[in-house]
Amino acid sequence: TTAAIRRADVVLLVVDASAEITRVDKRLGEEISLESKPCIIVANKWDLSGGTVETEAWAKYAYDRFRGISYAPISFVTAKEGRNVQATIDLAQQLFKKAQERVGTGELNRVLDRIRERHLPSPRGGKPPRIYYATQVKTAPPTFVLFVNDPDLFPRDYRRYIENRFREDLPFDELPVRIFYRRRESKQTEED
Repeated sequence: TTAAIRRADVVLLVVDASAEITRVDKRLGEEISLESKPCIIVANKWDLSGGTVETEAWAKYAYDRFRGISYAPISFVTAKEGRNVQATIDLAQQLFKKAQERVGTGELNRVLDRIRERHLPSPRGGKPPRIYYATQVKTAPPTFVLFVNDPDLFPRDYRRYIENRFREDLPFDELPVRIFYRRRESKQTEED
């Protein structure tokens, strides 16, 4: 299964909407997250849910179980009747195309400016964290390098904040995003 996830361009995680999400489902979600794969959570057998659950409530339930792939869109289908199957395939093709996109450095740095204006992490050990610039180094998944004064000054919650802002402010809202933090090597002083 891991090899299939690794080879996939877009993963369709099919779960039975008429039953609880299982440990196996959750483990597959974790694998998809670890591989940073575009994904659609496919809620199959939606007709068997009996109309007692709203799509928004089920989505909240699913995202609570699949925390690592909370970026993934959800498609409600009834595969036996073919309901919403073509729309799911079309969505997979859209995600594939989106994952191939590149963002210019200018646009990326404008997003970074907004991030810096809104919120910066607190200084650690008296040293303020600084983000100098970013660049996209890869597609599928969109992968970025942020050049900073010290990667250790950026805690996990702030890294998640940046990842979420990249997803929201760039055309990657339904995709996994990888961000690496690299110390800017320079002969300049920290004050520059």
